[in-house]
Amino acid sequence: MRHPFIARRGRRLAAVVAAASTGLAGLVLAAAPAPAGAPQAKAQDLRQEAYDAGRAAYVLGYPLVTMRRTQAIRTCRAAVNTMVHRATLATPANRDVVTPNNDTVYSQAWLDLRPGPQRLSLPPASAERYFSFQFLDMYTEVFDVAHGAAEGRSDVYVVGPDWHGVAPEGVRVVRSPTPDVWMIGRTFVNGPDDLAAAGAFQQQYTLTGPAGTQPLPPGTDCTTLPRPQTVHEAGAGFFDELEAALAANPPTKDERKQLKALSKLGDGHGDLPGADSDPAIVAGLEAAVIDGQAEIAQRAENAEFKADGWRWEMGIGTWGTDYLRRAAITLIGLGALPAEEAIYYWGFTDASGADLTGASTYLLHLPAGSLPPVEEGGFWSITMYDGVSRFLVDNPIDRYAINNATPGVVRNDDGSLDIHLQHDAPAGHESNWLPAPEGKFYVVLRLYLPQQSALDGTWTPPALIVGS
Repeated sequence: MRHPFIARRGRRLAAVVAAASTGLAGLVLAAAPAPAGAPQAKAQDLRQEAYDAGRAAYVLGYPLVTMRRTQAIRTCRAAVNTMVHRATLATPANRDVVTPNNDTVYSQAWLDLRPGPQRLSLPPASAERYFSFQFLDMYTEVFDVAHGAAEGRSDVYVVGPDWHGVAPEGVRVVRSPTPDVWMIGRTFVNGPDDLAAAGAFQQQYTLTGPAGTQPLPPGTDCTTLPRPQTVHEAGAGFFDELEAALAANPPTKDERKQLKALSKLGDGHGDLPGADSDPAIVAGLEAAVIDGQAEIAQRAENAEFKADGWRWEMGIGTWGTDYLRRAAITLIGLGALPAEEAIYYWGFTDASGADLTGASTYLLHLPAGSLPPVEEGGFWSITMYDGVSRFLVDNPIDRYAINNATPGVVRNDDGSLDIHLQHDAPAGHESNWLPAPEGKFYVVLRLYLPQQSALDGTWTPPALIVGS
């Protein structure tokens, strides 16, 4: 259960947005002058205290602030508690969330459960078309993944942390740890010719419940809102954003305990320090954001499992108190599903550890008896991403992924499959080409509804063959 944060200042969101865009991230620890009349040693101690507490708080709060920014952008375009269907697949122009898939169309809603529960109604499960609905709290905890029932429609009743009502008969009650929720629906698309049918399938999903309160005031310019990908650029203003986010979605008891050291540097009543704090504290917070971001990025590179140049995690969505891993997955794959629903194999390097780059050519050879193992109704795909932006790669054939149902892909005579990852078209193998950018890139191999051999590590992806 999440508990109220003590004595919040409750800043207006407009002030938070302004603080997030001040661009203070370049300051360093030694740059701030000592407070007037204070000994230099005391100022240095204060900077160090702010740095130590701020770095831990940055790692803890990074997912929450990233979610808050994502929520602001999405709800600036559409009302809360309203399901929005996107009937097209992601392209390089879609830049709200990093590492998007290119295999499913999305049906999304940001839920405000304060006025009451929301009811999601789903059609029966389909052997021909994978679909699922994922529910994330504001700290990126995946507290449920819903599917269609074997027969007839099925309803999910999503309630807030403080709800104590009576649910309608025949619904499955799902309780969110936070009052704000991101609901992400995915519907598989079997190639461009299937888009219309997938869009029609989406219309079978319904969301009903009371209207919520919009997070932003009317008339907000959506184009000026701070991006989720630039949280680290907020400097000390990050902690102003964090405080507002904590007020809206209170932390757990352990998270509140972790923030206690930083709150002591606030106004003395539990509030967090921020961009308008003592200069020595601001200097410490600035350095904490820089080093905290570096710590998160380093953890993202050191995945739980590694083999043949691939990295993957098996505990996504259920974080416990592993706040660093939670932040790392937020950085590279916000909205990722739990392993039982999908496994994500990230490929940043070849088997020797060298970065993947468009200056080289690579071959992913999948033997006939060792294709990515997925259950009936599931699917697999490999998607190409720019190594800097972490978005899809623009290319002359508008192909961003290859999956087990991609039209035109050719199998070898023995049933095996070769996928060519390179910048220029492979002569004679254009049908199996996944275009790469000129510079660094990474790929993600996804298994939706993975079989036990993938879950227990018996099956892992083969190494990319360099210079094929």
